[in-house]
Amino acid sequence: MEVHRTEEEQIDAIKKWWKSNGSSLIIGIGIALALVFGWQAFEKKMAAERYEASSLYQQVLEASNKMNLADGEDAEKTISTMNLLLDKLKDGHGDSVYASYAGMVLAKAYVAQGDFEKAENEVRWVLSQKLLPSYKAVVETRLARILSESGQFDDALAIVDGIKAGELFEPKRLEVKGDILVAKGDLNEARIAYQAAADLIEQKNEKSPLLELKLYDLSDENGLSGITSEFE
Repeated sequence: MEVHRTEEEQIDAIKKWWKSNGSSLIIGIGIALALVFGWQAFEKKMAAERYEASSLYQQVLEASNKMNLADGEDAEKTISTMNLLLDKLKDGHGDSVYASYAGMVLAKAYVAQGDFEKAENEVRWVLSQKLLPSYKAVVETRLARILSESGQFDDALAIVDGIKAGELFEPKRLEVKGDILVAKGDLNEARIAYQAAADLIEQKNEKSPLLELKLYDLSDENGLSGITSEFE
């Protein structure tokens, strides 16, 4: 009889606890399930967006490859296609790396066409995005090259002098500065920049054949008639 009473007391206690806490428990379980399923839905959405951005970027690359083989009207059509694809990236995935990379691809296409103003606009848009410092330095050097190509040497030099990307990028920054100074016709300052870059590379027990060639050309008693500026 005592056992039976104890069981009834336990059942009553459970009923009382459930009456007091059951609703909270159900709500808690509901919230937990909502969080789990909500997170899964969010992950699927993000994966779909990454896939779409990646696909658009791949299409930009494919159009760029066609651009290398096109000329005249075909080249204009290809650039128009690249623009449409990039607009979709900017509208739907403007803060993604794919949009930034695609912007640089289009800028390179504009340079190939000699349209430096549009190339500059694209690169400046890329610089307006959130970029890793190392990649930002690369983009800034490309902008400096574009400005140099269009004869804006002082602006190009100002950008290069303002690049802060650490010692690993410093030789490249100095080499780009040298290229711009050559284009400007300031061969003495170009030689100084090239030599500083070469010294930094030598300190790492490395070599840069192209940089050595540029220094060799500048050491010629006749000077340098012109070093081709690379847009990379």
